[in-house]
Amino acid sequence: MQWINILANSLQVQAWQVQNTIDLIADDKTIPFIARYRKEKTGELNEIQIREIFDEYNTQNKLTERKKEILQSLENQQVLTEELKKAVEHAESMKSLEEIYLPYKKKQKTRADVAVEKGLKPVSEWLLTTKIKNDDFVKKYINQEFELYNIDDVLLNSCDILAEELSYNTDIRDFVRENLLRNGIIETKKNDKVDDEREVYKGYYDNSFKVFSIPEWRVLAINRAEKEKKIKIKLVLDWNRFNPFLERKTGEIELEGLVLMLMKIAKIRDSHPYFELLNSMTKDSLKRLILPAIEREIRADLTERAENRSISIFQSNLRHLLLTPPLKKKSILAIDPGYRTGCKVAVIDENGVFLDNTNIYPTPPFKKIVEAGQILQKLVSKYSVKLIAIGNGTASRETEDFVSDFLKDYPELKYIIVSEAGASVYSASEAGLEEFPELDVTVRGAISIGRRVQDMLNELVKIPPESIGVGMYQHDISVNALKQKLSLETESVVNLLGVDINTASEYLLQYISGLSKKTARNIVEYRLENGLFKSRKELKKVKGIGEKTYEQAAGFCRVPESDNPLDNTIIHPESYQEAERIIKYSGFKLSDLKSNRKSLIDAFNKLEYKTIAKELTLAEILVKDIITAITEGLNDPRDEYPQMQLKSKVNSFESLYLGAQLEGIVRNITDFGIFIDIGVGHDGLAYRSTFQDYQQDLYYPGQLVTVEVINIDEKNKKSGLKLI
Repeated sequence: MQWINILANSLQVQAWQVQNTIDLIADDKTIPFIARYRKEKTGELNEIQIREIFDEYNTQNKLTERKKEILQSLENQQVLTEELKKAVEHAESMKSLEEIYLPYKKKQKTRADVAVEKGLKPVSEWLLTTKIKNDDFVKKYINQEFELYNIDDVLLNSCDILAEELSYNTDIRDFVRENLLRNGIIETKKNDKVDDEREVYKGYYDNSFKVFSIPEWRVLAINRAEKEKKIKIKLVLDWNRFNPFLERKTGEIELEGLVLMLMKIAKIRDSHPYFELLNSMTKDSLKRLILPAIEREIRADLTERAENRSISIFQSNLRHLLLTPPLKKKSILAIDPGYRTGCKVAVIDENGVFLDNTNIYPTPPFKKIVEAGQILQKLVSKYSVKLIAIGNGTASRETEDFVSDFLKDYPELKYIIVSEAGASVYSASEAGLEEFPELDVTVRGAISIGRRVQDMLNELVKIPPESIGVGMYQHDISVNALKQKLSLETESVVNLLGVDINTASEYLLQYISGLSKKTARNIVEYRLENGLFKSRKELKKVKGIGEKTYEQAAGFCRVPESDNPLDNTIIHPESYQEAERIIKYSGFKLSDLKSNRKSLIDAFNKLEYKTIAKELTLAEILVKDIITAITEGLNDPRDEYPQMQLKSKVNSFESLYLGAQLEGIVRNITDFGIFIDIGVGHDGLAYRSTFQDYQQDLYYPGQLVTVEVINIDEKNKKSGLKLI
């Protein structure tokens, strides 16, 4: 297949690597499984490359199915010629395929259809080929019944057929599309019929943007403003750029020039006996059919590009969040701050098990600081609390001040500020209700805040992706697309880390390669009935997990409690025998992986994996992976990321002032700037214009930064920031 060679060239790999990967995908092998355990077959393709192959494979399958549908439709319409069949079969993209099918696509009755019903098809064909005026020929089609009272009626109605045919001309469509892409301008105007009290879209009241250079985030902003009916949008040609290439005539100079170009493409010469009539027809086709269709197409393409970019940003930000280092083995007192309703407090043990909850009122209007301190004192003492987690929403700063003062008597205790994005959504969700049916929604929110500190990965999978609080206009993007990226990134992180099946929730377990929501739930139920898993093999006892599912999942499931230390590595059970041979070759026993791991690692570091592979007649890739899994695989990559805390004297939006320098935590990265939590209940924005050289990949969610306040919008509670 040609597309395999094209894709191989694009990825700079061999065609056989792509083909082998496709064969594995067709055999229902997951991307993480292929990337981790089938390196020999793929030639060590990485996860990103495999994902691209996977996407293209699905695209080609959809293209094939659509070709079948179109061919069947054309055959049913009795219009399928050999030439048309070849054109359909050789179409290389969905876009080109749909263009071929466009004239035959079922649609609402058009002016052209009505003209055909009046029997004017022969006249339209004659108009294009005739070299002389012939009123006698036209007169034959005058018909009172069809409201064709004279020659002009016949000719004008016949032109409706030509106008539609012209709009399907691929050369003309390509010409108009190319010029709108190159010289098109998106004009935005305020809709005076709709109020925009907060002036959210003020920048789009009377503005214009070049199609070829408009940033993706502006496209999404324009789309949202249009959807809310705050602005009106029009796509026009920049005639100043376009006109030099056109022959001009009097009248509508710009449009006329374009019409003449289209007539030229359609091979209608100015010597044609009905030139003026065909000129009017072409103008009608352009204004009524071609330009609106191409405008819709370009708007759709711009939107698709913008949404893909938004999803890409969401995916990147999400990965950083999922890799937030967990604070393991710490009992946590979590606080969901508030004013009038007080601060909701929840205590969870080192495994995330809910222990206790209450309310305290240290913030305005009550300011019961002494009483709140006494309550915290009892909870800290009773449950041996090791860390206090504070949500970053409303009243966060006042709560932080209170906690900071409280901890003066507890020097061993620390606190951390946590993003509470999506916590309220989780608390009212089916997942929250299932976990804590007896608790109030506000308490569930506090629990979620605390659990995020213990393991962000385990907690975020319970929250709808659009509510996680990262991305660019993520609320305007397809929820299904975001869910897909959440799934892919979670799978990827699981592939990187592995999952402890004795502690993971069913929401995390379902992202393990090969597992479904049902089998994940079955694992949790088995765990509740039979106690902790003692080995990977025990997974086979779980309902719904057969040999095929086990093959896919086993390598990503960690069992620290197993007697076999390999069960707590990323080494797949299918390679245990080889792993034991390698350990034995280095002069150690399998049990040394637990009791004498440092010495074992030292021994491996002195050996060449190529030598081991040769001596034991094993594949080099396999030996390398096994050694890496033993020497590095028990370490959590998330531990490399520093834990961040937030401290500042500014604690409300009203207390902000120009020039104030604050510490903040990066919450979200977009193409137009970085959102930073400065602890006032509303994230500030450092616009890309404030950066000398804006490089998004230098920043990540959770990063501690220092900022200066450079703008304050009191009306909309927005602050402009500059990174220092």
